[in-house]
Amino acid sequence: MKARSFYNADGEMLFVPQAGRHRFMTELGVIDAEPQEIVVVPRGMRFRLELPDGSARGYICENYGANFRLPDLGPIGSNGLANARDFLTPVAAYEDIDGPHELVAKFQGRLWTAQMDHSPLDVVAWHGNYAPYKYDLRRFNAIGSISYDHPDPSIFLVLHSASDTAGVSNIDFVIFPPRTLAMQDTFRPPWFHRNVASEFMGLVHGAYDAKAEGFSPGGASLHNSMSGHGPDVRDVREGEPCRSLEARRHQGHDGLHVRDAPRVATHRTRRRIGRVAARVLPVLARPGQTLQSEQAMNSIDETHDPALKSWVESANDPATDFSIQNLPFGRFRKAGESGALRIGVAIGDQILDLAAAGLIDTDDMNRLMAASPEDRRRLRRAISAFLRDGEVDQKARDCLVAQSDVEVGLPCQIRDYTDFYTSIHHATTVGKQFRPENPLLPNYKWVPIGYHGRASSIGVSGESFPRPNGQIKSPDSDLPTVGPTRRLDYELEIGVFIGMPNARGEAVSMEEAESRVFGMALFNDWTARDIQPWEYQPLGPFLSKNFASTLSPWIVTTEALAPFRSGFLCDRPLIHNPCPISTRRSTESPAPSTFGSRSGCRHRRCVEAGQPASVW
Repeated sequence: MKARSFYNADGEMLFVPQAGRHRFMTELGVIDAEPQEIVVVPRGMRFRLELPDGSARGYICENYGANFRLPDLGPIGSNGLANARDFLTPVAAYEDIDGPHELVAKFQGRLWTAQMDHSPLDVVAWHGNYAPYKYDLRRFNAIGSISYDHPDPSIFLVLHSASDTAGVSNIDFVIFPPRTLAMQDTFRPPWFHRNVASEFMGLVHGAYDAKAEGFSPGGASLHNSMSGHGPDVRDVREGEPCRSLEARRHQGHDGLHVRDAPRVATHRTRRRIGRVAARVLPVLARPGQTLQSEQAMNSIDETHDPALKSWVESANDPATDFSIQNLPFGRFRKAGESGALRIGVAIGDQILDLAAAGLIDTDDMNRLMAASPEDRRRLRRAISAFLRDGEVDQKARDCLVAQSDVEVGLPCQIRDYTDFYTSIHHATTVGKQFRPENPLLPNYKWVPIGYHGRASSIGVSGESFPRPNGQIKSPDSDLPTVGPTRRLDYELEIGVFIGMPNARGEAVSMEEAESRVFGMALFNDWTARDIQPWEYQPLGPFLSKNFASTLSPWIVTTEALAPFRSGFLCDRPLIHNPCPISTRRSTESPAPSTFGSRSGCRHRRCVEAGQPASVW
């Protein structure tokens, strides 16, 4: 299926996932969507749909009329319902793939196919606003009555497709989200009605309050034009006790409601394809978009928006390492205190105390790191929303602590770590010191070369440690001497934090491996070079390596790094210079990708996707 793409010349398509994640590989970039998010693919946009979980289910609305747009808010004002700032478009991504490829098109109600010799998803950059987009339905700002009765469902309008007659819609996309009903008679008033619109209803999760049984998530109902409908008698009677409540909370209910007023015959609408209204939902296309390979394995969402600003002014400084798009995790306490370390996120020159802000309920970083990728993404969204620019009260400001007023510790409890060789250049340079005639051993090109390090001597960056002592034997001496090292250096490495543990002897599949990675940090591996050559054979170094390694106090999460993924290039012939990834990659797993960096991380033999530098 990966050699087939599709486009719809008849209309744009609204996707509503109900179960399982959906990955839309489009001409303009990658969109990852999960239940409670929607995706709109414009008319004529080529794309391919992948299912990261293996299976998925949802609803599709095919719109033959004017493009979906936000409704006019009228007396609601500038903020309410779905806000334009919450609609996200992808950064540019492309496939440079030659080979047989099938392109399927839907035109005039029929399917057509063409054969190509390359992937059609090959757009390397784009601008404008005719683009696919997604929206998180959980960000919908519901409006409701505070006096009596339930308002008309149109008050929950997310997207609107206009007709050529004022006041008459082509399509209205409506949701009934979790919300607080603060009026009397909170159960929907019993009504039986007919109207010109055909109404299709689905259920994403939970239960529908007007039909407690028989309408399950993934189900659907359709009421054609002028067919009567409404709550049945049993639901009305069972709802009577609720009508006297002053307020109650509707939880776990997320329904969707599509109204279609069929004023114009479908064939007439199709003949007017060239006259489709030019107004497209204003979807925040970004200048200076980052190029990204189609193998990006982490979702790009609103937290990555380069235009985001924070009410913490120092976070908006272009020179800061801790912008609102980064949000690295660490542990800290007030300087001079001896209490437990608390979990915080660096933002500008401040630290947000996550527990004080009510965003987490633990000081155990390892527990937080073991959360599922979905829970981690939700936490990131919540932190980003807490820190975004806007009015903020003193209570929120009190959750900040100046970085200059704290002492930081190791970002988590490190139970074990493995040190890997990842740079072929580094391995060759070091090998020349010990084996000038054969610096790179043959196994390096085939198997991950690593050893278990000692977790007990890892400290936080900036701390001091004793200069190591050991036996030193110079080339012109017959006997070694004991003394402090005179050749102390460090190697800058990348630490990869494994958050989700596995039992001893339990293998982790390649498809599952990345979901267990919490994030990365810079790591300095200290070495006494004059002690190392004498002691390292045949079992490896001892006193020359066991005295200290220092680690950044801040973990940059894989979610924060998602926009910086780029394609992994393996252009060496397999026989003469094999690519280790290719010999160990599952045929079911996505193709590997790398994180680019100014220090040339992407030029390592294999980076995080296949062979980390140091792993905890």
